[in-house]
Amino acid sequence: MVRRPTRSAPLFCTIDFSSFGMAMLLVIFVLLTFEMIYSPGPLCTFGPSEDLPRAYHASKMRRANREDAMIVTITRDGKVFFGSDPVESKWLPQLIRERLNAGTENKVYLKLDRNARNAIVDRVLAEISAANIYKVAFLVEQWQPPVPPPPSPE
Repeated sequence: MVRRPTRSAPLFCTIDFSSFGMAMLLVIFVLLTFEMIYSPGPLCTFGPSEDLPRAYHASKMRRANREDAMIVTITRDGKVFFGSDPVESKWLPQLIRERLNAGTENKVYLKLDRNARNAIVDRVLAEISAANIYKVAFLVEQWQPPVPPPPSPE
């Protein structure tokens, strides 16, 4: 007598997202949304990156966040940016006067890299004063003192 092979039960290769998986996806989605909305800074920054100097008594410059604020950035390699556009420092007075004629605030916000050379900073400040701007605010980070380690129990 010849035996016929019997068929085994079919295998199920699916992921069960019925309860636990859907709950995990929902938690991840909520955390990601929370992080995107309430993060302290933008996720994507456009323009030059700088390592700002730190100060003990920094004050908030709320007007520096306005769209029409005149922000001049100096990077560590000596590049000068007006807003997010690279510019030569000799063109700064003309660009500043154009923005002043458009009705912006009579103040320039200066973002310096911590390692920017003083000669370049002096040249940029001279070009800003050539545009008859004498209100310059330096944007810095608030210095946070290091937290001492807790004492070890002995």
